[in-house]
Amino acid sequence: MSNMRNKSIFLRHMIVYGAAYDVDYAYLWEYNYLLGKIGRNLNQIAKRINEMRSVYQTDLDAVRAEMDRLWKVQIAMLKKQPIIEQ
Repeated sequence: MSNMRNKSIFLRHMIVYGAAYDVDYAYLWEYNYLLGKIGRNLNQIAKRINEMRSVYQTDLDAVRAEMDRLWKVQIAMLKKQPIIEQ
């Protein structure tokens, strides 16, 4: 039921951590996608600054909007983490 590859890995995990969780990390794909998107936006802004020697407010607003989306995804990601009691 834990979806671990074999019994040995499962037992080792139980001994070390006291529990075995089956955690779906699919939501990390969205997080990585947003990080890449923000990186591309920043690269475009840096290129424009180097070429034109100016920056536009719309570019800064776009980066801020992407950062807000990223923070929301990160908060949602942290809420999905299992609580492991020591």
